[in-house]
Amino acid sequence: MELKELLTESDFVVLSLPLTSETTNFISAEELSIMKSTATLINVGRGGTVNHDDLTVALQKGVIKAAALDVTDPPVLPRDHPLLNMSNVIITPHIAYLTTNVQQLHCWTSLDNLKAGVKDEELLYSVN
Repeated sequence: MELKELLTESDFVVLSLPLTSETTNFISAEELSIMKSTATLINVGRGGTVNHDDLTVALQKGVIKAAALDVTDPPVLPRDHPLLNMSNVIITPHIAYLTTNVQQLHCWTSLDNLKAGVKDEELLYSVN
């Protein structure tokens, strides 16, 4: 199924894309215009994958129903940005994953790595 067909049929469009030259403004006025008027756009990847000016206009004109943004471009919107005051927009601070359980897991993983390092063993989850 092609992107345009998916956009015309989807109730929820969820983006979790990296920001590359191919994904910058991946969703803009053209894509928004073919989405259902009842659709919700959800972006949890990178803010620059959505053209926020086009999204603002689409939401104001009812082209799509709503948006949930865990990321924006710029990462911190100006206080007077229209998206911040729209009742059909939810904006979270890109730390939605940060729960008590995740914080505990981070601590235990750090301790496990520290123990392995002290014993001169291979580190768990090492990144180079």
